[in-house]
Amino acid sequence: TWLYAAHNPKVKAAVAWYGKIDSPATDLTPKHPIDLAAQIKPAVLGLYGGKDQGIPLDDVEAMRDALQKAGARSQIHVYADAPHAFHADYRPTYRQAEAEDGWREASAVVNHRVAMLVDDGKLMEQSGLDAEAIGMYQEAYRLSPERPDVLPRLVDVYLKLGRTEDADAAAKLAQAEHPEWTQAELAE
Repeated sequence: TWLYAAHNPKVKAAVAWYGKIDSPATDLTPKHPIDLAAQIKPAVLGLYGGKDQGIPLDDVEAMRDALQKAGARSQIHVYADAPHAFHADYRPTYRQAEAEDGWREASAVVNHRVAMLVDDGKLMEQSGLDAEAIGMYQEAYRLSPERPDVLPRLVDVYLKLGRTEDADAAAKLAQAEHPEWTQAELAE
């Protein structure tokens, strides 16, 4: 996750679940996240176990320091008593409390990104940049399809642009994927 975030400028946010931070360089992995900390532009949340025997806590702290020195928006959370793979509920290392907290933290990253996309989409609409707003709403829906305000906004923009087929398709998608949504929610 860290390496991908450093190399792909399209990544806006990510969550690293206990990934390696440092190792000896090889032909396949000449650099590791610690080597690229200054190049990590998106907000990445790193979730690590304090008792992970495969990822030394010293490496985690070194990564935190490197990110801080680089002025990165990333953060690292260490669950002091958690081992490696504390979120893998099919393994004996699973720790329910830490896994649930990590999931809440990871969900918050996604929800924050979605909220920013929706807000940016609204700004694009207000600025007359409806085509750009469509892209924002499409990405927001892809990340958070359960959010009831995204598809109706997308339908409205399609209708504003005279793209009735796209509006109909988005409305049908909303009705098919979310039969619990009322017509009032879809009309908002």
